[in-house]
Amino acid sequence: MGNGAIILLMTACFLGFGYMGVPVAFALMAGVLAACALTPISMQSMVGQMFHGIDSEILLAVPFFLLVGELMTSADVTNRMIRLAQTMVGHLRGGLAQVVTLFSMFFAGISGSSTADVAVLSRTVAVEMTREGYDRAFTA
Repeated sequence: MGNGAIILLMTACFLGFGYMGVPVAFALMAGVLAACALTPISMQSMVGQMFHGIDSEILLAVPFFLLVGELMTSADVTNRMIRLAQTMVGHLRGGLAQVVTLFSMFFAGISGSSTADVAVLSRTVAVEMTREGYDRAFTA
């Protein structure tokens, strides 16, 4: 069976199980197991390649970003950082927009990930900016 057919089979399994309501992890696993059954490569080689693929120090950061986010949420750190930024620049003209800029600077120093910054800002500050009358295009 060719590579294109195996990829098509994996995609069909994933989408089929996904439409049936199977959780994503199990739908992906079903597609991978179907592909493994149809390839002539030994299981030992597949396991070795799998461990080689995840042997990356960059991937080690992902669980720690999640851990830091959970700790910051449970300790109410993000709201405290927003209050600090409001105290510093909230009284100036366009105060809430400047609060967002200052909060983004604080949070960028903590997380080191621009994607994490955007996720936190969109969940914490965007609602408040919309409530204050800022345009949604400006808020985004």
